[in-house]
Amino acid sequence: LSLQTLGHLEKAVVLELTLKHLKALTALTEQQHQKIVALQSGERSMKSPVQADLDAFHSGFQTCAKEVLQYLSRFESWTPREQRCAQLLGHLHSISSQ
Repeated sequence: LSLQTLGHLEKAVVLELTLKHLKALTALTEQQHQKIVALQSGERSMKSPVQADLDAFHSGFQTCAKEVLQYLSRFESWTPREQRCAQLLGHLHSISSQ
């Protein structure tokens, strides 16, 4: 975002973007830490590249599903007890396990 664009954004939006960026950095750091630990323990040699790619895909899918649910909760007033929320969770779970 340019500085001119940031001048027009509300502080809350800037804070939200900052929080998302920090969460992404934290997730990346954690992922790198796990890779280092796996390399040190020799785990990587036991996991095929295809399996590693599948694991990464599922992890990304779960992160995306979590973001969708957070959005619906925050901006569309969905609650976890609603049937439509349970149906969406069931659908996302069935898709991710294929």
